Amino acid sequence: MNLLIESLEEAWQGRNDYYVDGNMLVYFSELQVKKNDFRGPDVFVVLDTEWRHRKSWVAWEEGGKLPDVVIELTSASTYRVDHEDKKRIYANVWRCPETPSAACGS
Repeated sequence: MNLLIESLEEAWQGRNDYYVDGNMLVYFSELQVKKNDFRGPDVFVVLDTEWRHRKSWVAWEEGGKLPDVVIELTSASTYRVDHEDKKRIYANVWRCPETPSAACGS
């Protein structure tokens, strides 16, 4: 996870029109907050936004913008949640154009 984030930051150093982070909560609707239905992708990228430090990504404070790319690093213990629940939210609710998954472990 850190290698992916650091690699992108190094490749795009000098740019300030994107945001990349990981293992951070993404708040995408007030209903989600009321239901305590939190999602924290392992790595995510938001394009066409301002790079600055954030403690979480709050879509309604970011002009409704959600991640453009989401990467989940899966394991046997997280496979079902990552490939079913999270992927459904990323694809259908967030309308994320890219949601690759990488299987880790056995």
